[in-house]
Parts: sequence; C-alpha cells; structure tokens
Amino acid sequence: MNTWKIESNRRKQTAMMLALGSVGLALTLRLSVLGHGATEAAGFVLGLLMLGLSAASLYLSTTRAVVIDPHSGLISIEDTNRVGQRKRSIAFKDVADAYVDQSGDREGSVAYDVMLKLKSGKTVSLFAGAIFDGRYDRAVMAERCRRIGQYLQQA
Repeated sequence: MNTWKIESNRRKQTAMMLALGSVGLALTLRLSVLGHGATEAAGFVLGLLMLGLSAASLYLSTTRAVVIDPHSGLISIEDTNRVGQRKRSIAFKDVADAYVDQSGDREGSVAYDVMLKLKSGKTVSLFAGAIFDGRYDRAVMAERCRRIGQYLQQA
C-alpha cells in the first residue's frame, strides 16, 4: 500500500473567515451611520466583534495534514499555523480501533470525524480543528475510516 495524505482545505477556511469579516464590516459601517440608539449600538458592537473574530481566525487558522504511512507504520498528524507547527505521530501498533464519530446537533449541521481509540485508552481525532472536504458527509468519513482500518490491518 502507498502512503496516503489527507490535507485540510485552506481555501474554504479562508473564504469562511473573509465572509464573516465582510458581514462584520458591513454591519459596523451600516450601523455607525444610522444613528445612536441602543439597537444600533448593539449591532455596531456585534459587527466589531465579528470583524475581530474574523481577523483573529485568519491569523491563527490551522491547516492539518494527516499522513498514513504503511512503510514506517505511523499515522502522522501535522498542524500548521502562523505561530508554529505541531506534529504528532501514532504507531499502528498503538491503535486499538478506528471509528466514525459525530459532533453537532440533530437540528443543525452535524460534522463527522474519524477517531482513533488507542490501546492506552485515549482517543485521537484525525480531522477536528480544520476544514476537510467531506467533513459533513458521513459516507465520506466512513470510507476514510474503512481505508484507515485496512492500513492498520496490513501492519
């Protein structure tokens, strides 16, 4: 089997933060011109908050790469942002199970993730913390989980 690398979608992440910033900027500018009532002031502060969150998220946004390497028997999780880089490696022999987990509510959006249950009892999320294609599609995550299971069985 070949090395398999899955990377987060930085473009989608940046687009979401720019959209949030645009809404915040529009809200701030629009309500600063309208007047000085309590509603306008609250909207103005909300716009500033959205603009600030967008700027902070753009600066601190994390990209994640998950590499499954059957030759070395390791699953590497590499998080990179403007502050630095963090890499974690998990040996195939330390993984007890891989399964699909969901987060979110039933009425809104539900995100899925592949979780590794380690023999030590800890769980490790492979795709949380960044935007991956297929994150909201259970079938995509189930396929990734199945494929990871095949890699683990080959070891």
